This record gives sequence, C-alpha cells and structure tokens, in this order.
Amino acid sequence: MRRTPPLAPKADGGNRRGERLSSPAMKHEPGIFEERDAAAEAAAIARARADAAAGRVQSHAVVKEWLATWGKPGRRPFREWLAARNGQR
Repeated sequence: MRRTPPLAPKADGGNRRGERLSSPAMKHEPGIFEERDAAAEAAAIARARADAAAGRVQSHAVVKEWLATWGKPGRRPFREWLAARNGQR
C-alpha cells in the first residue's frame, strides 16, 4: 500500500502542494493560558510568601509521596491526603 507523505509547512505559510495553511492577515488570538494577569500573579506570590513565613510548607519528599498516588484509585486532593496521612481523618 502506498502512503501519501504528510504535508509539511513551508516558510511561506503554504505546504508542498502550494496550498495556504493560514491567512497571513489572520490575527493570533491568545488563549486563556497565554494572557498574563499581573494582579493575580502578585496576589498568588503574596499568599505563597505568607504561607512560607507561617510555616505552611511541606518537604519535597512529602509532595513526592502524594504525587505517587496520582493515577491510582482513591487519589485525594493534597490537603485531604495529608490529613489522612497524618492520622487526622
């Protein structure tokens, strides 16, 4: 069976058959994860610094242990998992 080779884009925006893959006038619209929200980032950093200053941090070993539960039945959110691990639930 003969396979048709894939159409690789060329530098001019077309493919090997000369077809345009996109319009050169088409404007790129950023997705929701491409737009930065400086105020939200600053607030998140402030919360993280406050947590660290208050001692609300976990070691890499504990986080690694929690990550090992991903993909397994009964996986829990971190705080819930940590409470169960520490015998609080």
